[in-house]
Amino acid sequence: MALEKIILLKLQRSEFAGPVNKQQRSELNAADGPIYSLFETAKHQLNKSASKRFGFFDDNAEHKQLIGLLTNWQSETLDLPAMANKAAEQLQIQLELAETPFTATLLFAQESLLGQNYFYLLWLPTSEIIQVGGELEPYVSESIEPTKLQFALRLHIDEWQSSGSPKYLTQLLNRGSKDLAEAFERFSSFTEGLDLKQQTAEFIDIIESYSADMPEEDSKQFKTQVLDYCVDQDKVGNPVKVDELSEAIDQEAPQKFAEFVVKHQEQPEKEIYTDRSSLKKYMRFSGRDNSLSISFNAERFGSDITYEPASGTLSISQLPKSLRTQLSGYADKKA
Repeated sequence: MALEKIILLKLQRSEFAGPVNKQQRSELNAADGPIYSLFETAKHQLNKSASKRFGFFDDNAEHKQLIGLLTNWQSETLDLPAMANKAAEQLQIQLELAETPFTATLLFAQESLLGQNYFYLLWLPTSEIIQVGGELEPYVSESIEPTKLQFALRLHIDEWQSSGSPKYLTQLLNRGSKDLAEAFERFSSFTEGLDLKQQTAEFIDIIESYSADMPEEDSKQFKTQVLDYCVDQDKVGNPVKVDELSEAIDQEAPQKFAEFVVKHQEQPEKEIYTDRSSLKKYMRFSGRDNSLSISFNAERFGSDITYEPASGTLSISQLPKSLRTQLSGYADKKA
């Protein structure tokens, strides 16, 4: 793993509907020390986010200046500092159409990982903090918050240049500030290439079909093992590699599950990107209103938890010990 090049820039709007100001650098930052930790922390946040999307550049987008800048960078017409500054100018133009105040450090980076090359653009929120100097005099400084990553792009450069892959671009949008998110999306020219919910639904159906003839306990164990693997892969930003999963769940017949998956997929894929929220809904049932909250593992449904659709009644025969204690204490007070 190697962080090849990195540069920080800054965009800021101090007041509602005010102008967006840009602070730039003409040279790369050193790619080690605190800035390396900053990059790694922000990248980890991108990898583990359940909101990230996979897609590609829309060549027909109205705003595709970023595509041209990245193309010029790869052809060495522009170096990374020049490309980053021009890209920040294009983002600044889109942000002028928004109104929300913000202060953001933009991190542009090139990384080489296992022989593959990646480009990152990470929007890191920046805030003022008060510190105390050696003479106990408070002073104001700025703090970059990589754990609160708001917007991000990750480009798999090799896939972008060599194939028609629908997933060489990863995007993260924080919808908390709608106008800022819309500005970043216009700037990025991103279009979604994978329907994660549909792909996950198909995979869950395959899991159900594969485990249908297993004894109940074996079926529960198999589903738990597969779903835990899928969630763990998603948290580090990796797809589910079907061959590796198949080997992990059955070392005696390492390709059995993989062959079953390929046979039942509409479009056979050796790697599957999953939607974490869909996986969690499959693993657990949950619901709440103003005065009631219920959540339980799906494996308990039909055994000690049953549902009667006609009356809308949920029956639980094995309550957690802590809940039984609370209920017993409350019943004693009422007696």
